[in-house]
Amino acid sequence: MKFAIGDIQILNEEEREKQLGEWNETARAYPSEKCIHDLILGDLESRTNQEAVVIEGGRGYT
Repeated sequence: MKFAIGDIQILNEEEREKQLGEWNETARAYPSEKCIHDLILGDLESRTNQEAVVIEGGRGYT
């Protein structure tokens, strides 16, 4: 039997709608007069003491 991988249904309709619909509703207002790299830099500067990565064992890196 041959079939395309896209034909395999892994999620039921409710799960599919949640992942593709609800979880993907990420539109947010932002200062559109700024370039994206300036927005990212501003966000990074406001979080200088927060952990960016935590590895197994609880060690964190800022």
